[in-house]
Amino acid sequence: MRPERRGRVMQPSTQVNRQREELAGQAKPYRISKQQVYEAYLRVKANKGAAGIDDETLEAFESKLKDNLYRI
Repeated sequence: MRPERRGRVMQPSTQVNRQREELAGQAKPYRISKQQVYEAYLRVKANKGAAGIDDETLEAFESKLKDNLYRI
């Protein structure tokens, strides 16, 4: 393994850092109301939706429904 040469280390782009800071300041990139999220949840529940990518069942999701809907 070669030793690191400080003179050759590329500094991160300030443009990329600014974009990250702007995105971090936004809560969510989409404007979706809490009512829309709740209605979508009800549709998933009505059709007995399958576990998502995190393998969390609908029953486990419902056990902390208020917190989980807020996170979505």
